[in-house]
Amino acid sequence: MHEELIKKLNTLGFTVYESKAYLALLKISPASGYEVAQESGVPRSVIYDVLRKLEKAGVAGIVHDKPKKYVPLPPDQLISMMDNQFHHNIESLKHDLEEFSEGGHTGHLWNISGYITIMQKARELIHKAKKSVYISAWGSEIEVLKNDIKDALKRDVKVIIFSFNTLPMKHTCFYSYNIEERLLEQNWNHKIVLVADKHEVLMGESDKRYPQRAAWTNNEAIISIAINYIILDITLFGQRREINVSDSVTDMMNGHLNGLEELIHKK
Repeated sequence: MHEELIKKLNTLGFTVYESKAYLALLKISPASGYEVAQESGVPRSVIYDVLRKLEKAGVAGIVHDKPKKYVPLPPDQLISMMDNQFHHNIESLKHDLEEFSEGGHTGHLWNISGYITIMQKARELIHKAKKSVYISAWGSEIEVLKNDIKDALKRDVKVIIFSFNTLPMKHTCFYSYNIEERLLEQNWNHKIVLVADKHEVLMGESDKRYPQRAAWTNNEAIISIAINYIILDITLFGQRREINVSDSVTDMMNGHLNGLEELIHKK
C-alpha cells in the first residue's frame, strides 16, 4: 500500500522523496526533520530541502521553531488544493493554446474509432454546446444521448432531432417516422450526424454490431453539408407527413447560407 501511494503521488508531481516525506508526516506529525528522515528513509542530507519544498508548495507547515516541527496538509485539503490547481492549469493551458493557434490552420478532420468513443464524443459536443445541437441518428443512439440532450434543453440550447426510428423522448423539434429498428436494420446500418453550434460536426457509423468509424471536424464545408443533410431529411418528413417544419428548418438555415437566399430571390 505504501509503495502504491508513492507511485500515485509521483503521477501527480511529487518526487519519490517528497512522497515519502509527506507520508511519514501523516504518520508521526508533528515531527522534526530528523524524525521524518528516520520514518521515511529519505537521507538526512536532503530531508530539509525536501521539507522546504513541501512547505513552499503548501503541502506541509511548521508548528514549532526550535526545533522545527512539521505537520502535513490533511489529505482532503491536499486533494482539494491539487484539484483546484489542476483545473486552473487546464484552463490556463486552453487559453494559451487557443491564443497560440489563432490564425493557424483550421478545418482539420479527426477520425474516431469504436462505438463507445464515438458516443462519448457526441456527448461531449452536446455538453459544451451553447446555442444549438442538430442530430440525425437512430433511436438507440438517441437513447444513449438522452440525458445529455435533456441537460442541453435545460440550458436553453436549441435541439433539433431527426430519426427514422421511435425516439425515447418527445419535443417540439424532434421528428421521427417511428420505424422499428429491427426492420430498418435489414437494409441499413446505424449512422449519426451531429452538429454543435454550427461549429463542429460528428458524422459516421454508430452501429454496435460492427467496428465503427466516424469523423469529427470544424471544417466549414463539411459542417454545411451535414446541416443540409439534416435539413433535407426534416423537409421531406414535413412534406410526407404534411407537418409544418418551417421553424426548425429556418433555425438551421439562419446564418448558415450566408446571404444565399437573398441572392436567389433577387434573381
